[in-house]
This record gives sequence, structure tokens and C-alpha cells, in this order.
Amino acid sequence: MNNLDEDDDSAWDDFDAGAIAQQPPSTKQGGRKTSNLSQVEDRQGFWCGVDYLTFSYPRNFYPAEICKEVESLFQSTGESTVGDHGYKGKDICGGYGKVLVRECRNSADGDVLVRLPGRALDWIRDTNVLSETELQCTDADICRYFLEQKFRSTRADIAMDTTDPEIRPEVVEALVNAQSYVCRAHRAGLNDSWDTNKPKTRREEETVYLGSRISSRYFRCYNKAADIFRKTGRKSQHLTRFELECKGDAAQKTTELISQKGIYCIPNLFAGWVDFKDLHDDATRLERRRRVAWWERLIGGQEPISLGLQRGVSTPEQSLRWIKEQASKTLFLAHRHGFFDEVIEAINEKKFKVKRAENEKWKYFAQIKKTKPVN
Repeated sequence: MNNLDEDDDSAWDDFDAGAIAQQPPSTKQGGRKTSNLSQVEDRQGFWCGVDYLTFSYPRNFYPAEICKEVESLFQSTGESTVGDHGYKGKDICGGYGKVLVRECRNSADGDVLVRLPGRALDWIRDTNVLSETELQCTDADICRYFLEQKFRSTRADIAMDTTDPEIRPEVVEALVNAQSYVCRAHRAGLNDSWDTNKPKTRREEETVYLGSRISSRYFRCYNKAADIFRKTGRKSQHLTRFELECKGDAAQKTTELISQKGIYCIPNLFAGWVDFKDLHDDATRLERRRRVAWWERLIGGQEPISLGLQRGVSTPEQSLRWIKEQASKTLFLAHRHGFFDEVIEAINEKKFKVKRAENEKWKYFAQIKKTKPVN
């Protein structure tokens, strides 16, 4: 498969592990309308918009003040809530969203985290808290507000809904199985559920995946009508949803684009990450094959937008911080229960191929820290 972008399965250089941990990878808390997204003008049966947002403000000088501002604007319920990694805070947006804070260890600073699932975003749109006119506030208004407050987007889910009867998860699955698509993702998957007593109901809640849950972008396509029926018991017309979950730098750039261009750039963002190709086109190179007709209709012939992300290059300091934050607990348990010598022995026995430039970076870092290398 060919690449449309240059980033995807790489590790992020600098991120708030706590903020990322607060983001359930497959949460779907959208409203109970036919589509909780925005109807696109001049396009019948097509909606697009933002379905999940998480914003982080690490090491804020005045965490209590900014939390109070968010709680006031988005009308906190006053209910206390907690999250992983020491986060505590209040519910907002009618109880559907959260504003959380975590104190820094060696200062009065704090990490602030705001979580806005689909229903919280619906609440903001419906209550119009960010609009000074009678016009309903938009996804661009929501993104713009947090960016202007110097928050950083750590997760942004964008979505497209369609009632086109030809567009179904099974159609997407067929092209994925035939590898008739161009995408950065190296993984594809399928999640299927059905009543074991009624095997013919298989595929009614099928979800097709591209990417992985730890990558910076994760694509899902599923039967939204079946999802609505499962949650509410309400039957609706045929509805297929496409979601692209963006994290890290991809989330930040996606949020910036939406704040500037509105929801109309969302089809372009999908087209910039994945392109489904016509199986009947006999062009030798996959990327030169024509776009499959239903995908062309869905994205509206838009030109792809590439986020232009680059693979992260970690520094020794970042790698050391990652070890302290992510691996220290495992090393502690190994040491406590007498396995640490085995870890050291495995490190000594393993023959690592280290590039000269990488070794020089660590050597220079050791000189700054005045450590003594081990022969």
C-alpha cells in the first residue's frame, strides 16, 4: 500500500500520557438524532462534523482559574468526577463532558484536560453558548475557542454520515480485503457482532477498521442505523458512518483546519488519508487507478488535504523521560521480586546495533548530565 502521509504508526515525541489515557478509543456517545453531525448544504443525505474532542493544557500557571472559566461557560453540573493518572474535576455540558486537572509534583502548576464526547458537543451546539447571535454555534466555533485559550487538541474525531444505499461497511470491507485502496495504515480489521441464535443477522453491526488504536489516526466505518437501534431501540433509515480518530499532532492540525475552514474541509481530510480505488481499473500502479464511484460521491470530488506530519525523532532526554514515566513501574516490580538481575543480564547479552549518530547524541547528553558510561 502506498502512503498519503508520512506519520502514522510513529511514536509521538511529546505528549501528555494522562491526557491520552483519558480517551477511550472507540467511545460512541453521539446524540439520538438521525445524525448528530451537520447537514451539508446542497447535498441530500450527507452530514459531516466533529464527534469527539479532547483538549489539554499542560503545566498551566493558573489551573484553578481556567477550570472555573470552563465550568462557568459550559455550565458545570457541580458533580465531581475523577480520571486516570491523578486527574480530578467536574462535569460540564449537562453532565456529558468533563473538565479535569492534575497537580504537578514540584510546582503549583497543573495539567488541565477537557473531554467533549459527541453528546457534549451536541449540548454546546444546542445551547449556543459560544455564539453571540441567534445562529447556532458551529464546530469551527468550538475548536476556535479552545485554541484561542491556548489549549492543545490531543484527540479529534471527525465523521461523515450518508444514507446512500450503495455505501455499506461490507462494500468497504471488500475493497480492504482486495487491497484496492491507498492508505498510510499498515493494519486493517473487522469487528462483527450478531445474535448467536440468529446467524443471519451477521454484519448488521459490522465495523471495518484501518490503522491501530495507538496510531495517530484510526479509521472506522460502521452501520450507524444499527448503532442507534442498539442504544435507543429506535429504527431509522439506512445510515453508514465513517470516522477518523486523530491523536497527537494529527489532532492539533485537524482542529486548527476546522477552526479556520469549518466542517467543509472534513471530506478533504478523509480523502487525504485514505483513497478507495476501483477494482475494475487495470492500471498497474494502485495510486493511479480511478477512485471508486461511491467514494467519489461521498467526499464530493474534494482535493485531498495532507496534514504533512513527519515521523518523530526522539531525543535522549525524551526517551529517558518515557522510561521513567512508562517503564519504571515494571522495573520496580522486577526489582522487588528478584528479577532485576535477569533484566540487566538480558541487556548485557543482547547485541544492539546502534547507529553512530544515535550513540553520539547519547554521549553528548551524558556529558551534559555528567554521568559515567558503562563499558
